[in-house]
Amino acid sequence: MGFKKGQRNHHKFGRGQIYLLLLTFVSILLSQVSQAETPKELQQGMRRKFIEETPKVDQLNQIFSEGKFYGYLRLHHITSGSPIASSGSALGLKLKYTTASYNNISFASAFYTAQDTGLTDSKNKPAQGLLADNLEGYDTLGEVYIIKQDDHEKIQAGRLDLKSPLTESSVTLIPNLFEGACYQNHLNHNTLLTLGHVSTIQYGTRAATELFLIGDSAYALATGVGEGLERVTGVDQTTTTRGKSQFMPISQAVLGKTSKSTQGLSVVAFNFSNDSNLKAQLWDYYTWGVMNSVYGDLDYTAFKFDQGHNIVLSFQFLNQTSAGEYAGSEIRNRISWYNQSTNKFDPKNLWVQMINSNGDVSSNYLGSRISWNYQDLSISAAMAQNNGSNVINPYGGDPSYTSMIFSRDSLRAHGNSTRLGLSYDFKPLVKGLSVNLDYADFKNDNQFFTTLTGGQTVNLLTQNFETDFVVSYKVASVKGLLVRYIMVTRDNDYRKYEQTHNRLVVNYAF
Repeated sequence: MGFKKGQRNHHKFGRGQIYLLLLTFVSILLSQVSQAETPKELQQGMRRKFIEETPKVDQLNQIFSEGKFYGYLRLHHITSGSPIASSGSALGLKLKYTTASYNNISFASAFYTAQDTGLTDSKNKPAQGLLADNLEGYDTLGEVYIIKQDDHEKIQAGRLDLKSPLTESSVTLIPNLFEGACYQNHLNHNTLLTLGHVSTIQYGTRAATELFLIGDSAYALATGVGEGLERVTGVDQTTTTRGKSQFMPISQAVLGKTSKSTQGLSVVAFNFSNDSNLKAQLWDYYTWGVMNSVYGDLDYTAFKFDQGHNIVLSFQFLNQTSAGEYAGSEIRNRISWYNQSTNKFDPKNLWVQMINSNGDVSSNYLGSRISWNYQDLSISAAMAQNNGSNVINPYGGDPSYTSMIFSRDSLRAHGNSTRLGLSYDFKPLVKGLSVNLDYADFKNDNQFFTTLTGGQTVNLLTQNFETDFVVSYKVASVKGLLVRYIMVTRDNDYRKYEQTHNRLVVNYAF
C-alpha cells in the first residue's frame, strides 16, 4: 500500500542529477589516468592489496609443501553494558592455508570458529553478536577457492571473503562470507577493475548485532543484515537468531525465506590512485530483481605542508533504486507504526518507512569529510544526508563517514548526521599506543502511521547520539598482537534508552 494522503514530499535528487554526479565522478578518474605514473611505493602497495602472495613452484608435487598458513586468534569480551548486551565473551579463530602457485594457479581454504570463553552470562542480557544462533559455538569452512593470477590479472572462484564497501563487516569475529567468483585486472598502474558475482551469503557473528542493536530490529534491512536471519526465542528465553549456520541464497538474505529465487548479486568496480594526493573508487552492486546500488568515494589531499602536515578532503555518495517488479511486490506493503500511548515504536516487524510513496526503493545518500593531520594528531569533521527512502543494506558493509560502532542512522530515510573525530598516536612516548575519540549526532525526520492498518499519521523527528572512545596498543615485542579497549555511550531516541558498552578486544595475527 502507498502512504496516506497528506504525507510530506521530501526533496530528492532526480535521475538527471544522479547521472550528472556519476559522469563528473568518472570524468575526474579518467582525467587522472594520463598523468605521471604511480610512484614505486604506491604501485607496490596496490600490488600487495591485489596479489595473494604465494611462492611459485616448478613441480606440481611442491604446491602443498611450499604452501603457507596464516590467520588470526581474536578475543572479544564485554565487561559491562546496559540496558542490553550486558554480557558476552568469545574467542574467534581464522586459520587459512594457501598452496604454492603452479602455472599461476593455486588453492586456498579458511576455517573459522567462534566459541564462548565460558564467561557469558546467558541470563544477563547476553550479547548476540559474538557467537552463532542461540549463543552456540560457530564453525564454518568459510573460504574454499581456486586462484589464477599473474601481475595484472586475478580470478577467484568458490567461497570468498568479499571485501568491498557494501559487503565488508567490521568489529566481528567471523565476517560475512559469499559463494561466487571475482575477476580483477590492473588496467594500468593507476586503475584496478573488479567484476564479481555471488549467489549465496553466510552471515557472520556481528550480523545479530546489526539486526537487534544497530538496526533496533525494525531497521535491520538498513544496517547490514537482511531478512534471512529469523528472530526466535532461545536459551533462557533470550531473543536470538536462526540462520547464521548456512549459506543462503541472496534473495533469501535480502527478503526472507518465502521470497522468489533470483540470480544473486553482481558487482563491477573501479579503484583508482594516481599518486599520494588522490584515491577514488566507484562500485555498482546489482541485486537481480530487487535493487541497484551505486557507491563512490574520493579522498583528495588538498594541502601538503612540511613535517607531516596536510588536509584531506573526502566525498562519497550512494544511490539506490528498485530493479524490476520483484522489488515492488515484495517490499511495497511495508508500513510505519508509532505507538502514541507509549511514545515508542514497535520493533517486532519491519513497520518502518523502507520505501517512498510510490512503493519503490529510492535513496540518495551524500557524505563529506575534512581531516586535518599534523604528525601524530588527526582531527576530522563529517556530515551526511539521505534525501530518500532507507538504504537497504543486507550485506554487512557500512562505508558512511558518520556511522559509529552501534549507530548507522545516516543510512535511514530523511536523515541528517554529523560526526567529529580526534585521534592521536603516542609513539613518541609509547610505541604502538593510540587513542580515538568520536562523537556523532543523527536526526531522522519521518512520517509514521499510528496503527498497523494505516489511519492517522504523525510527523516525528528522532535524534540519536553516540560517543566512541577507543584505546589501541600494538605490542611492539610481539609481532601481530593488538590490544584494544572500546567504550561506547549511546542515547537512542528510537528505542528510548541510554546504552553503555565496554569491550576488550585482543587480536593476534599470524
